Amino acid sequence: MKFELSSTECEIVYQFERNQTLEDLAVRLGKDISVVSRNIKGIAEKSDVFEKRNGRWMLTEKGFALNKWTEESIYSQRLVLQQQKSVTIASTREFASRILMPKINNLTGDNETTVSIVSSDNGIERLLLSGQADFGFDCGRPTDPLIAFKTVARESFALVASKDYIKKNKIKQKSDLNDAEYLHFTRSSLFILGNDDGSKRTFGTFSDISTLREACKLGHGWTILPYYTVVSELKEGTLKIIPGHKSNHMLFGVWWVRERKSISPWVDKALLWLADQEKSLFYEE
Repeated sequence: MKFELSSTECEIVYQFERNQTLEDLAVRLGKDISVVSRNIKGIAEKSDVFEKRNGRWMLTEKGFALNKWTEESIYSQRLVLQQQKSVTIASTREFASRILMPKINNLTGDNETTVSIVSSDNGIERLLLSGQADFGFDCGRPTDPLIAFKTVARESFALVASKDYIKKNKIKQKSDLNDAEYLHFTRSSLFILGNDDGSKRTFGTFSDISTLREACKLGHGWTILPYYTVVSELKEGTLKIIPGHKSNHMLFGVWWVRERKSISPWVDKALLWLADQEKSLFYEE
């Protein structure tokens, strides 16, 4: 018994998915483009992982499936050979800086593990599916069925504004916000947070929490943010909670690519670790 495709051929198929053109693929593989073209043709003659559509080579469903196997094999081999004890974790920027990094040693359990963090305020699915991360932390539910997840901790939201803004606009509770400027974060919505009857005046929309939070501290308006992203500011007094807001909490969980069975030990550790962080993520007014 022998493999239908060699490891070199599997690498070509794997990198083909991750490069936009044959030129990019040739650069990635360190080969001449004509050589890469012949390699692809040879692989297509051996197995139907490639097919031509409108004169261009494309991956078939079998090709995509092979790449999932290749990715898993690479990871499993690394574990077996113990060449490098490392893990890459995906999360939002705020979760990485305010929750993950301060307690990273409690997750890894030792000083021998090399940890890399990749983050995005637009969600972590792309980071997991592209192989840039082994597993990750995020709230809600993934949209791609290839992503498995388990939710273990509640995440609550706080209605906040700066002390000066509250004083200037004579705000005592949520009902006083109808004519006040709202600062909107693109990953949330007033309706989801149970605040669809809120302000119709929007000062601006923000794609990252840090900029939005700074705008709020500077008195440009009020906003609703995950509680853990404003804990420090509440303690400092640069932001204050406005009473009367009862939001629907969301669930925070661990996400990973479903077919990556070898990552399960890390997933188990991450689930236990995240459950311990709920006090930092959730509060009740």
